[in-house]
Amino acid sequence: MKNSEVAEDILLNLLIYNVDNREGWMRIDLLKLKMGNENIEEEINSLVDGKFVELKNSDYLRITKEGIDYIVQKV
Repeated sequence: MKNSEVAEDILLNLLIYNVDNREGWMRIDLLKLKMGNENIEEEINSLVDGKFVELKNSDYLRITKEGIDYIVQKV
């Protein structure tokens, strides 16, 4: 993860979405809105490469067990 603060914000948003929507897939556009439309594509790719999130159809994200474990340790 290049910018761990942004990556952690992404994971935290995905974790909250996961709990609220029973492991649903979050649209990347919605994540960008929640994050202030930051340029987060590079961090998303880093999280996908690290197996912290799953990507579906290039438009949807979901946090993985590894991502949940990582963010819970940080909190």
